[in-house]
Amino acid sequence: MQAWTRLNTFRGESGFYAWLYRIARNAAITRRRRNPPAGSLDQLQENSGFEPVDHQPHAAPDAPLQRSEEIQRVRRALQQLPDEFRQPLVLREIDGMTYEEIGSILEIPLGTVRSRIFRARQELFEKLDRDEQNRP
Repeated sequence: MQAWTRLNTFRGESGFYAWLYRIARNAAITRRRRNPPAGSLDQLQENSGFEPVDHQPHAAPDAPLQRSEEIQRVRRALQQLPDEFRQPLVLREIDGMTYEEIGSILEIPLGTVRSRIFRARQELFEKLDRDEQNRP
């Protein structure tokens, strides 16, 4: 709704999708500040009843459980990253955006996008490695 009411503010300096994404991101940040999340992603997933689906029917019987555990490990590690690193990494790896689009959305220079994604990957791998070492 905000994008519709602010359509006249679109100047065309960046792509329409980047402009729209920035509005959605800012709205999400505002909403999060006003209403902090009720729990972690794990709790929200449990409450929603969502379970990852294994699309490989010939896999080992415990493959869906292992896949679900792996997804949870990555989510926990992502949650531990500071926003300044998590946001560009998610935009790149999950949303598939280009570095230029990410820079436009987050309003940061291209070099900063690259360094933050590089550092986010490093920290994510370190967290996952530590988690793996601490597993029984």
